[in-house]
Formats: sequence, structure tokens, C-alpha cells
Amino acid sequence: MSTSKTYQQSLAEAGSETRPPMLERGSYIPWASRFKRFLNRKRENRKWLLKALEDGPYVFRNITPTGSTIPRLQEVEDLQGDDLLYYDAEMELMNMILLSIPNEIYNSVDSCKTAKEMWARVERLMRGTIQNQVDRETRFTNEFDQFVAEPGESLVSIYNRFAQLMNDLERNNMKFPTVSVNTKILNSLQPEWLKYVTQV
Repeated sequence: MSTSKTYQQSLAEAGSETRPPMLERGSYIPWASRFKRFLNRKRENRKWLLKALEDGPYVFRNITPTGSTIPRLQEVEDLQGDDLLYYDAEMELMNMILLSIPNEIYNSVDSCKTAKEMWARVERLMRGTIQNQVDRETRFTNEFDQFVAEPGESLVSIYNRFAQLMNDLERNNMKFPTVSVNTKILNSLQPEWLKYVTQV
């Protein structure tokens, strides 16, 4: 195992309040969720960070300076208040994304001009192509269809495994009707547990 991988893992496990979570290959979905939660903890500029991530960067407008009748495009020096916060949030967000990605994809991402573009490219690189998403959905659907309790497994263990599967499905935007979920858990139980659960 390389030193940089060990260093990245230690940073990812540290859970720092000041550093964004580290992205590891194969864990894009939990990382994206943790990254957005990290942004939500930034009270002073949370609104602008999320706006830059979802809507893109601040767009400079035409203004007419005082004492002039000729409109011109805004410059950074003209920004004040919320406009300045929005502009600064874009730069901060780009730096946070660059700090949290692994070195092997850094060169594919650092040429992006906006944080929104950078975020989309990280997703494409780490989450994979449409074929990868179809494969993942197929795998989770098969896991759901084939879920059964192991002989002698406790009810708590069955519940925990099923809850983890449902969490994975939800993270991948896969939804099953509530009736299917309830039926699946009941049909997968061992006969000795089934009678207690159906009574409840």
C-alpha cells in the first residue's frame, strides 16, 4: 500500500471540522453526501456555497457607474454584500473540492472553470458511466430480490442487513413500493421469527 493512500485514508477517517471529507475510489455516493453536510456546517456562507454548487458561479452584470452614462460589465472590485459573498464562495468551493479528491483524478478536474463543472466531472469520473450505473442498479435489485435470513440469524441482524440494503438502494435513487419492501422482509424471515413479526 502506498504512503499517499495511507495518508488519504487517515485524513478520511479523521472527520475534521475544518477539512472537507476525502473521496476514495468506490465511495462517491457517501462522499457526496458527507461533502454536502460539510458545506451545511459552514454557517457564515452555507447559502452561497450551496448556490455555487447547484447554480454555478456568480454572473457579472452590466452596471452604470455613478457619474457616468455608459454601462460596463462588473468587475470584482465592484462587488459588495451578497454578490461578493457569492463570488468568494465559488473560489472557496473549488478549493474544497480540490482538497478532497484523490491525486489520480486531480489532473482531470483542476482545469474546470467552475465549481459546478468540477463537481459534475468528479461525479462522472468516480460514479462511472451509465453502464456502470445500470450494473450497480442491477446488482442492488438482485440483492433485494435474493435477500433472505440466514439459518439461525437473529432478528436484529436481519433488520440491520436489510436496513443497510435499503439505505444503499435509496442512495442510488432506487425506490421500491412500501408494500414490496414490507412483503420482502416478511417473506425473507425464518418461520420462527415470522410468527412474532406478523403479530406485531
